[in-house]
Amino acid sequence: MSAVARKERKRVGSVRVGTATLVGAAAFSAFALTAQNGMPDYVPGVSRTSVEVEFVDAGALRAGDDVRIAGVRAGFVNSIDLVDGVPVASLELDNGRTVHGDASATIGARSALGQKYVELDPGTPDAGELDGPIRADRTSGSVELDAVLDTLDAKTRKATGVALREIGGGMAGRGTDLNDGLSTLDQNLEDLGVLSRSLDSAQGADLTRLLRTTEVLATALDGQQSELAGLTRDTGITLDALAVDGGDPLDQAIRQSPETLEAVRGALESLDGPLADTRTAVQALRPGVEALGLALPDTRALLRDAVKPLKKVPGVSDDADAAVDDLTPLLKDARPVVRDLGTAFTRAEAPLATLAPYSLEVLLFFQNASSALSQGDAAGNWLRFYPVVNPENVIGNLPIQNPFLKRQPYPAPGEAPAHRTNNVKVTP
Repeated sequence: MSAVARKERKRVGSVRVGTATLVGAAAFSAFALTAQNGMPDYVPGVSRTSVEVEFVDAGALRAGDDVRIAGVRAGFVNSIDLVDGVPVASLELDNGRTVHGDASATIGARSALGQKYVELDPGTPDAGELDGPIRADRTSGSVELDAVLDTLDAKTRKATGVALREIGGGMAGRGTDLNDGLSTLDQNLEDLGVLSRSLDSAQGADLTRLLRTTEVLATALDGQQSELAGLTRDTGITLDALAVDGGDPLDQAIRQSPETLEAVRGALESLDGPLADTRTAVQALRPGVEALGLALPDTRALLRDAVKPLKKVPGVSDDADAAVDDLTPLLKDARPVVRDLGTAFTRAEAPLATLAPYSLEVLLFFQNASSALSQGDAAGNWLRFYPVVNPENVIGNLPIQNPFLKRQPYPAPGEAPAHRTNNVKVTP
């Protein structure tokens, strides 16, 4: 082969390699351009639908993010512009999809790293085709992770970080256990559904009370981490002890628990009567207990002030020993007298009962007698009689009755002082 032919052949080979390189670069560029957004609509056979969507907050949504319908990619975000202060996203939908007037859109998160997508609901045919953009009142923006964390106070964020770190450390090297747990996830989710329905009873009132109680408990346990750790260790030791011999003793105890609980139930039912009586007794004691509570301050003062007198009691008792010794024979000799006095008092009961209604007259008699004997003269005369001069001395001797005299000659017991001779009552 001549030198000219070899040169021509080498030139042709170089042209072929260059052409192949250019074609490969063009193909790679086309693949890179269409990998994200698909084939452009100017390519024959490609049909797209453009839809504008207004959002209150577009968040981290970017051009090129997916548009999904029922979770399946159906297009991409072409651009995001700010129109009159409102973010407006321009969506490009594949295969000429129809969007109806009642369509709605939501920004969702593809991952925790912030990548977003638009979940589009194209609406129903009864609403007709969409005329204009999807308004903001039919869309909802994305909730960013930092916005969620901003709703938590510093203490809660710190506790959440500690919990995540502890969970991560606890799950390290536990892949097998995690797989075992995930294998039972179906049953656990079913049980969780039952639990959720139970918590939703009474329109969530029980759950609200549970959360409030949990908050109170968490507040009470705050700062008790070391005690809780010790309690957890002790619980682990207890559970290990229960698991001895493959858990056979615990299994036997659980098998016998129904009979035991039945016996306990009978015992509790037998306590209903005594407890009812106890309740009645407690209710009866309540006024006395309340009175005792009111008297406790005075009782306390009495006990406090009684210390000094009580300390003097032993001395008084010692001084009284001699007097008690002297009184002992006297009391022994006085026994017959006391017996006779008792007999006399018993016999005097009847006449004293008869004279009792006239006690006022008897008292008046002794007062008058005391007055008559209260003064004496040099001759030793102590009893004096004075004539009483009043209208009765004259009128009483006449065979006529004094019309001004209102006196009962035989008054009832206890009324004699009101009908005395010198106590004349005159009525008009």
